[in-house]
Amino acid sequence: MIVSLSWLKQYIDISISPVELSECLTMAGLEVEGMEYPNNFLKDVIVAEVISTCKHINADHLMVCQVDNGAEHVQVVCGAPNVRAGAKYPLALPGATMPNNMTISRSKLRGEVSNGMLCSAKELNIGDNQSGIMELDYSYETGTSILKTMNLNEVIFELSVTPNRPDWLSVTGVAREISALLNIPFKMPEIFVNETGEDIKILTQVTNEAPELCQRYAARVIEGITIKESPKWLKERLKSVGIRSINNVVDITNFVLMELGQPLHAFDFDLLEEQRIVIKKAGNEFLFNTLDGAQHKLDPSSLMICDGNKPVAIAGIMGGENSEIHAGTTRVFLESAYFNPPDIRKISKQTGIRTESSYRFERGVDPDCVVFALNRAACLISELAGGRIAKGVIDCYPEPIQQSVIKLSTSSVNKMLGLKLSSKDIRGYLQALGMYIDTGEDSDILLVTPPNFRQDIKRSVDLIEEVARMHGYDKIPVTFPTTEVIASPQYQHQELREKSHQSMVSLGFMEIINYSFISRDSIANLGLSPDSELIKAVEIKNPLSEDQSIMRTTLIPGILNTMRGNLNHKNLNLSLFEIGKVFIPTSNELPDEREMLIALITGKRTNLSWMGKNDPVDFFDIKGVLETLFEQMSLPSPELKENNNITYLSNSQNAAILINGKAVGEIGMISKKVKAAFDLKQDAFIFQLDLAKLMPFALSIPTFKHIFKFPAVERDIAIVVDEHVKWSEVLFAIKNIRISILEKIELFDIFRDAEKVGQGRKSMAINFLFRSEIKTLNDNEVNKSINKIIQTLSKVINAILRV
Repeated sequence: MIVSLSWLKQYIDISISPVELSECLTMAGLEVEGMEYPNNFLKDVIVAEVISTCKHINADHLMVCQVDNGAEHVQVVCGAPNVRAGAKYPLALPGATMPNNMTISRSKLRGEVSNGMLCSAKELNIGDNQSGIMELDYSYETGTSILKTMNLNEVIFELSVTPNRPDWLSVTGVAREISALLNIPFKMPEIFVNETGEDIKILTQVTNEAPELCQRYAARVIEGITIKESPKWLKERLKSVGIRSINNVVDITNFVLMELGQPLHAFDFDLLEEQRIVIKKAGNEFLFNTLDGAQHKLDPSSLMICDGNKPVAIAGIMGGENSEIHAGTTRVFLESAYFNPPDIRKISKQTGIRTESSYRFERGVDPDCVVFALNRAACLISELAGGRIAKGVIDCYPEPIQQSVIKLSTSSVNKMLGLKLSSKDIRGYLQALGMYIDTGEDSDILLVTPPNFRQDIKRSVDLIEEVARMHGYDKIPVTFPTTEVIASPQYQHQELREKSHQSMVSLGFMEIINYSFISRDSIANLGLSPDSELIKAVEIKNPLSEDQSIMRTTLIPGILNTMRGNLNHKNLNLSLFEIGKVFIPTSNELPDEREMLIALITGKRTNLSWMGKNDPVDFFDIKGVLETLFEQMSLPSPELKENNNITYLSNSQNAAILINGKAVGEIGMISKKVKAAFDLKQDAFIFQLDLAKLMPFALSIPTFKHIFKFPAVERDIAIVVDEHVKWSEVLFAIKNIRISILEKIELFDIFRDAEKVGQGRKSMAINFLFRSEIKTLNDNEVNKSINKIIQTLSKVINAILRV
């Protein structure tokens, strides 16, 4: 939106500087994007009096003038025929830059020195007369700048209007805002309609067949007009806002559009068939030629302004060629309306036509200004084009648009803004903006009715924002809201996840994060059995690539791919872990999401050192990590049970992880087949846990144990068992005896020798730690427990005591 300072001053008396006005508007939400001084070059053009003239000796059409510039007499060469002694003219001094970017300098013309240039109105861009230099009023003080003397110090403001404030899309709208901000009187243009023509009802009629799209339509008829050039003041006003002059009638409709924000359209009344208007939808697709000479295909739902036979305008957008004002027009049908904003926006987008009218209609004009703007334009047409205004106004307004009453609490205003405004202060701010205020039953409540030009005011918070703008955002104290932050309790699964993460990091493992999308080949490479639930996966409908075509059902492919990538970069000693979700399809629409923890070790147990052997990691390293993890997470000690159904683990080194007999995961060495499928060059050991299955066993608070008061007693025994007997079977058998004083059991040696222990047999050396919480144990009590253990092992696993 462009508006000039001189135009604003037609409606309000502005006493502050343009810069101060710019800051005031910007702080109130109407941002001034730029300020332009179009006549600033006139500061170097002064009032000068010609003292004497004589003909140039070397040129018949030039005059040599002696000129008083207020400081001294200087010589100026002039070619204007109307220059004479005793008159005052504008003198452009050396250094002045003219509108055509020509810089005036001291020069010689045919041998005579010229100290500047006497100018015509056209050369100064303040008039069209270029037949001679511009003669000034003799009362003007010699030597003063014509910028000040002739009051030409114009300022153009470029405003950024937000979409919710269509009332700012007019000069009076901006003036009204300034009036409220500066608390100065605002006056609308005075109108006196002199109706001297026939009754309008005899001349024409209007039929509105689409009242839901055109809520108000008003019209006047002016007869006996003369189409001609607009007067200088009108052209200057339009020029200041970037609109070119066309003719007096069209210029008046554009002037009222910019002045009041109400679009108007003038039809040649004699080109309207049957001299009447019908507002209706197009009904079918057709081509329509608009004023700009373009042809547009219109949708059947497009709202059209028609005469008795044909469309003559696209409602709210642009008129047609078939009814435009031309040089021979003598009668005008003048239209002013309120159209449904969304419909105008839709038609504008469909046709690709953006006009000053559509820009305002699609945001919403003031329905109360429809007739006022119509009368304003009719008066100006009568004044500038002659003619007779027909008696009466056609005003189709079946359902007047009314704003709702909004309740506003003084206390709520102060609470939200952090101020201490009185009800009188708030009332004053809102009334300055044109709002009607009534007092409710409670003195704290104001009943506010916004004017129709403020369609953006719908709720009490909108009114509070207006109060803030009027009071001044810069006057609102900067405070921080008082809030009570209450941390929500951490859920058990979150706590378990965090504990497991911290434990793995403390054990020296590096966390990795892989995509939840994997390839189907990576699942196939695990060699799973056909009935495994891990084979069925959720498929991605629009995968980025084949490598990300399904949702993962296990974390194993991801960690093995990470291992391969590190090995390829010669990073050979790895301790990795990942905590993430897997997605198992179900009969329901959504898959079962399970949070898993996986850990992997590979490479050497320690870095290369002169201090000891550099052995590779093995099953017992990953087992030790698992046991430490369980201890740090306050979980019961894990039980390992061989499970040859885990296809991706080695048959000789694999186990299911149990707690109290319930499976919670698996542990072991990656099988050779899987290792080859993933192109792994060295052995890898992993364990994978289902965190949800660990939750029932997790202790949120670690329990405290007293320091032992009584000493422990140790015993070592060696038993001979069959080769196929596993340590887990031995341990399970001993624990099932439930000896209360047995505190710890450890296997510390395995011995094989066919001569000493027998063919297909092995010896296991076991250490037992006994302790009582109430007394010191004696040998008899310990020996009884040892004998009981030997007897049980003999029965359960056919073990014999090795002597």
